[in-house]
Amino acid sequence: MWISIKDQFRFFIIFVILLPFITLGGLLLKTFHEEILNLKKKEQSLLIQSIKENSIDKQIQDIEKILKIYSRNERLAAITGSDRQKRILQKEWSIVLSFFSKETEIYYAPEKEDSIISSNPHYNVKKIPAPSDWFRRARKDKEIFWTEPYISEKKSELILSAVIPFFDKEKAFQGIVCFDIPLKEFFQNFKEESRYKDEKILAVLNNFTVINFKREFNEPIEYNNLYNWKELIKSRSISREIIIQDSDFYAFPYYIERLDLYLMSLVPVNQIKEEIRPFIRITTIILAGCFLFLYFVSFFFIRRIIDNIMNLNEYMGDITRGNYQLQNCIKGKDEFLTLNKRLNMMVETLSQNIKQLQENNAQMEKLVNLRTTMLHIISHNTSTPITILVNNSLELLNEAPSREDFKQLYNASGNLKNLIENTMVYLKLEEGDLHTNSEIIDLAVITNQTYQMYEPLFLAKSLHIEFEADDTEWIGNYFLVKTIIENLIDNALKYSFPGGTVYIRCYQQSQYLVWQIQDCGPGIREEERSKLYKRFQKLSTNPTGGEKTTGLGLHLVKRLMNLFGGDILLEPYVPKKGAVFSLRFPVPQDDSL
Repeated sequence: MWISIKDQFRFFIIFVILLPFITLGGLLLKTFHEEILNLKKKEQSLLIQSIKENSIDKQIQDIEKILKIYSRNERLAAITGSDRQKRILQKEWSIVLSFFSKETEIYYAPEKEDSIISSNPHYNVKKIPAPSDWFRRARKDKEIFWTEPYISEKKSELILSAVIPFFDKEKAFQGIVCFDIPLKEFFQNFKEESRYKDEKILAVLNNFTVINFKREFNEPIEYNNLYNWKELIKSRSISREIIIQDSDFYAFPYYIERLDLYLMSLVPVNQIKEEIRPFIRITTIILAGCFLFLYFVSFFFIRRIIDNIMNLNEYMGDITRGNYQLQNCIKGKDEFLTLNKRLNMMVETLSQNIKQLQENNAQMEKLVNLRTTMLHIISHNTSTPITILVNNSLELLNEAPSREDFKQLYNASGNLKNLIENTMVYLKLEEGDLHTNSEIIDLAVITNQTYQMYEPLFLAKSLHIEFEADDTEWIGNYFLVKTIIENLIDNALKYSFPGGTVYIRCYQQSQYLVWQIQDCGPGIREEERSKLYKRFQKLSTNPTGGEKTTGLGLHLVKRLMNLFGGDILLEPYVPKKGAVFSLRFPVPQDDSL
């Protein structure tokens, strides 16, 4: 199916530029979207990490510094029973706590649990949660520790406590100093510095209790059963996409070592995607602009190429039609212009060569006609003398069969006669001047006549001929059939070993009359079959008696059999069997013989 260059370039633009560009653009947008998303995730991660380091850790350090200062305050042991000293200490604590939220509280709990001193003078609770555990741990660790968050008795809020042991001068354990701060106040900066409206701030405790610090009115405080938080914590992923209540979030977990809990920031996926949409739109516009620019540039560039190709095509069409007039059909200065110039040079050279060739052909035609005429004259004028020479040499050889000079004379004259006859047939074939002349001929008669002519040469090589024939009549040209049979018998004579037998058979096979000859020579190998019927082609096998060959005989046989509508076949090579050639002459369908 022929496709024009224009259609090919259209397909090129669509399938090689448009579709790959759209595919590449889609991949770039997807990659760009993912990269921006990753950047936003990293940005959020760094923001939360910064808040943790600059706010949470700082609060922890400040609280621990305050506790260390008061854990070394010897007045605590002495002011237990003094109301005045309690008020002084409470006033001092209130000044310190002014830097914290109102819900923050400092208190001293001696080993006797009913004598608590609190920074809040209105705090009448006589006991603190789980004092025995705190006292036991304080005696053991002798360092600051943070307790598990517990529910306040005042406002039912989660309280985070920092505890430090208190020792007297003799380093005897006297009690503990505690710093209480509500969890929601402790992580207040997360809510204030958050960039996303629907972000959630969670705390994951050791028992995987999950508290939501930034929640709407109708949202639960605890998120324990909404997700497998244990798996999320153990994955140790910096960020991870999770689904809670049919909403997608990016989870950013951070472990606060000092508090021994995980802080979890849940950022809505849609919020981050909404933030990066302007970047995606800008990228899409840029890619679309690049594509349109590339498309139109490619279109005009390819159109100019097509125009130049079409002009060159028309130019070459004029050349093929014999119009050798020079043309400058290219627009622009590029390789096409160089091609146009070189094509002009080629056309000019071609025009000159054609003129010279026409002159040479005219002279050659005269020479060929002269040569053909001379060959016809030589063939016609020498055929009669050569025939006389063959007949006379045959009579001499019959009178003195043992004379070698008579044998050589007869052999040479026979070869010359065969060469002249083959030359005449070849010239007529080349000129198309041969006709089959439908006449009844007898292949047996032609075979016997040919054998009688070659009989002295067969006897000289001690060769025998066995001829078997069933039906030998056929309609054809006597002279041409005789030429075919003579060439095959001549070959059998030359390539047979002395003392052997040459077999000739003639029989009917289907719609063919088959004439077959088998010599007793070395045979023809498979690798030489390709050059068997070529003109003037000689095989590697030499005649067994040193006879001369021209390489024209089998070529003529092949062409003459084609002229008759028949063919010549060579049976496969069999060692020591000789060559077996079969001529198949087509028999008319109406069986008119």
